[in-house]
Amino acid sequence: MKQMTLSGFALLAFFAYGDVLADDKKKEDPVAKLKDKYTFTDTTKKCINTRLIYSTRAIDDKTILFQMRGKNKFYLNEMKYKCPRLKFEDRFKYTLRGGTNLCSYDVITVIDSFMNSFGSCGLGEFRKLEKRPKVAKAD
Repeated sequence: MKQMTLSGFALLAFFAYGDVLADDKKKEDPVAKLKDKYTFTDTTKKCINTRLIYSTRAIDDKTILFQMRGKNKFYLNEMKYKCPRLKFEDRFKYTLRGGTNLCSYDVITVIDSFMNSFGSCGLGEFRKLEKRPKVAKAD
């Protein structure tokens, strides 16, 4: 009976370790993937005008890509700490403190489709990205 328990434990440990290895492969850096599509510039801004935000996309629980109105205008906001459920929900709200700018000292709150809140997180600076031109495939 003990031998069966030990071998069962060993088998369980083997599969658990395999899952850990598989998870490590899945956990590629999503920000690094952005470097295939965008050039990361050294230009940062403390604030962006909310009237010019066209769309947002949560890259992970710490990073938001802001697409601005106009051609090739993107900003990446990398927060200092993880914001729970940001990637999963991919939606958030914020309160402007006068004016129309969203700034690095502002706080966002992750929400779901029913407007339930999942915590608040402080933004970081906005790094300008430039979209790389599409490369034509050779025949």
